[in-house]
Amino acid sequence: MDLSDLGPLPTYGGAGILLVIIAVLTRLWLTGEKRHADEINRMREAHAAEFARINDAHDAELAEVKADVAELREKYDALDKRFDDERELRRRTEDQLAAALRQIRPPDA
Repeated sequence: MDLSDLGPLPTYGGAGILLVIIAVLTRLWLTGEKRHADEINRMREAHAAEFARINDAHDAELAEVKADVAELREKYDALDKRFDDERELRRRTEDQLAAALRQIRPPDA
Protein backbone atom coordinates (compact mmCIF):
# COMPACT_ATOMS: atom_id res chain seq x y z
CA MET A 1 0.00 0.00 0.00
CA ASP A 2 1.36 3.27 -1.08
CA LEU A 3 0.60 6.43 0.90
CA SER A 4 -0.06 8.29 -2.30
CA ASP A 5 -3.09 6.06 -2.82
CA LEU A 6 -4.69 7.58 0.31
CA GLY A 7 -4.69 11.08 -1.18
CA PRO A 8 -4.89 14.02 1.19
CA LEU A 9 -5.99 11.87 4.16
CA PRO A 10 -2.59 11.79 5.91
CA THR A 11 -2.32 15.57 5.63
CA TYR A 12 -5.83 16.12 6.97
CA GLY A 13 -5.24 13.73 9.83
CA GLY A 14 -2.10 15.59 10.95
CA ALA A 15 -3.84 18.93 10.57
CA GLY A 16 -6.83 17.61 12.52
CA ILE A 17 -4.63 16.43 15.39
CA LEU A 18 -2.86 19.80 15.38
CA LEU A 19 -6.21 21.59 15.51
CA VAL A 20 -7.33 19.41 18.43
CA ILE A 21 -4.09 20.21 20.29
CA ILE A 22 -4.51 23.93 19.60
CA ALA A 23 -8.14 23.77 20.77
CA VAL A 24 -7.17 21.99 24.02
CA LEU A 25 -4.35 24.45 24.69
CA THR A 26 -6.62 27.42 23.95
CA ARG A 27 -9.24 26.08 26.34
CA LEU A 28 -6.61 25.58 29.06
CA TRP A 29 -5.27 29.07 28.45
CA LEU A 30 -8.74 30.65 28.65
CA THR A 31 -9.54 28.70 31.82
CA GLY A 32 -6.28 29.91 33.35
CA GLU A 33 -7.04 33.48 32.31
CA LYS A 34 -10.49 33.27 33.90
CA ARG A 35 -9.03 31.99 37.17
CA HIS A 36 -6.41 34.74 37.03
CA ALA A 37 -9.10 37.40 36.38
CA ASP A 38 -11.24 36.00 39.22
CA GLU A 39 -8.27 36.18 41.61
CA ILE A 40 -7.48 39.74 40.55
CA ASN A 41 -11.11 40.75 41.13
CA ARG A 42 -11.09 39.07 44.54
CA MET A 43 -7.90 40.93 45.46
CA ARG A 44 -9.38 44.24 44.24
CA GLU A 45 -12.48 43.74 46.38
CA ALA A 46 -10.38 42.81 49.40
CA HIS A 47 -8.19 45.86 48.82
CA ALA A 48 -11.22 48.14 48.52
CA ALA A 49 -12.71 46.72 51.74
CA GLU A 50 -9.41 47.14 53.60
CA PHE A 51 -8.98 50.65 52.26
CA ALA A 52 -12.52 51.57 53.39
CA ARG A 53 -11.83 50.10 56.85
CA ILE A 54 -8.58 52.06 57.16
CA ASN A 55 -10.29 55.26 56.00
CA ASP A 56 -13.05 54.80 58.57
CA ALA A 57 -10.49 54.26 61.33
CA HIS A 58 -8.49 57.24 60.09
CA ASP A 59 -11.60 59.44 60.02
CA ALA A 60 -12.46 58.46 63.59
CA GLU A 61 -8.90 59.13 64.74
CA LEU A 62 -8.86 62.45 62.89
CA ALA A 63 -12.11 63.51 64.55
CA GLU A 64 -10.63 62.64 67.96
CA VAL A 65 -7.48 64.65 67.22
CA LYS A 66 -9.56 67.63 66.07
CA ALA A 67 -11.56 67.47 69.30
CA ASP A 68 -8.32 67.36 71.32
CA VAL A 69 -6.94 70.35 69.40
CA ALA A 70 -10.15 72.33 70.00
CA GLU A 71 -9.96 71.55 73.71
CA LEU A 72 -6.31 72.59 73.87
CA ARG A 73 -7.10 75.83 72.04
CA GLU A 74 -9.81 76.62 74.59
CA LYS A 75 -7.39 75.95 77.44
CA TYR A 76 -4.71 78.06 75.75
CA ASP A 77 -7.14 80.95 75.23
CA ALA A 78 -8.23 80.77 78.88
CA LEU A 79 -4.62 80.72 80.09
CA ASP A 80 -3.67 83.54 77.73
CA LYS A 81 -6.55 85.68 79.05
CA ARG A 82 -5.56 84.88 82.62
CA PHE A 83 -1.96 85.85 81.84
CA ASP A 84 -3.10 89.14 80.28
CA ASP A 85 -5.31 89.86 83.33
CA GLU A 86 -2.41 89.21 85.70
CA ARG A 87 -0.10 91.38 83.61
CA GLU A 88 -2.66 94.22 83.68
CA LEU A 89 -3.04 93.77 87.46
CA ARG A 90 0.74 93.90 87.87
CA ARG A 91 0.96 97.05 85.74
CA ARG A 92 -1.76 98.79 87.81
CA THR A 93 -0.08 97.69 91.05
CA GLU A 94 3.27 99.08 89.86
CA ASP A 95 1.59 102.36 88.86
CA GLN A 96 -0.07 102.64 92.27
CA LEU A 97 3.22 101.86 93.99
CA ALA A 98 5.03 104.50 91.92
CA ALA A 99 2.32 107.06 92.75
CA ALA A 100 2.57 106.22 96.45
CA LEU A 101 6.37 106.54 96.33
CA ARG A 102 6.07 109.94 94.62
CA GLN A 103 3.79 111.11 97.44
CA ILE A 104 6.22 109.90 100.09
CA ARG A 105 9.35 111.17 98.36
CA PRO A 106 8.78 113.90 95.85
CA PRO A 107 11.10 113.64 92.81
CA ASP A 108 12.90 116.92 93.53
CA ALA A 109 13.87 115.97 97.06
